Amino acid sequence: AMRDSVTPERQAEIDAELKAEADREKRRRIVAVGMPSIFERVPFEVAPKRARDWARKCWKGDSCNLVLVGDSGEGKTEAACALLAAMAPNVRCRFSTFGDVLREVRATYGADGTEAGVMGKWEGCAVLCLDDLGKERPTQDALDKLFALVAHRYNHGRATIFTTQYKTPSDLGRRLMSQGGDAETAEAIVRRVFGMGAYKAEVVSLGGRE
Repeated sequence: AMRDSVTPERQAEIDAELKAEADREKRRRIVAVGMPSIFERVPFEVAPKRARDWARKCWKGDSCNLVLVGDSGEGKTEAACALLAAMAPNVRCRFSTFGDVLREVRATYGADGTEAGVMGKWEGCAVLCLDDLGKERPTQDALDKLFALVAHRYNHGRATIFTTQYKTPSDLGRRLMSQGGDAETAEAIVRRVFGMGAYKAEVVSLGGRE
């Protein structure tokens, strides 16, 4: 009965206010992802079809990883951000380079905060994008932290999007061992990035926009 007493004009105003509030909340969630601001409004359709299909399955709880491979400038980061922007209103997403994760961890040394607290932020979100995997100099300390992060997410069934210019598991493995890093750790990272068995990752090449 209360609604009956509201004029059509006032109801239109109320509906517009509710929509504006919903839009603000959606925008807040997208900004909270931490992706580069130039990519926050990239349409979902920018990502290749197989990547969009992966995102739809991920919404429904599928926890396989997505690996976007391609050369520099082929749009890997843009495609990843298109997926994150579409998913963020519904699931908690975060974006980072592994270098940023390392710098945040190292900033806790001799200061406030803990390594576990920093890692927990990246381990716990529903979907994490690690951009430009392999770019960071793969020292043994970096490999150990990368393994801890990818293994934790893999073991807890949390999907991770990786973008990388290293197009095959062996290419990535060689890169991770290039600074004398432990081969066993590098191989363990690669297995969890590209997945195993029923949790095999979806690998999409941006070169052919497949």
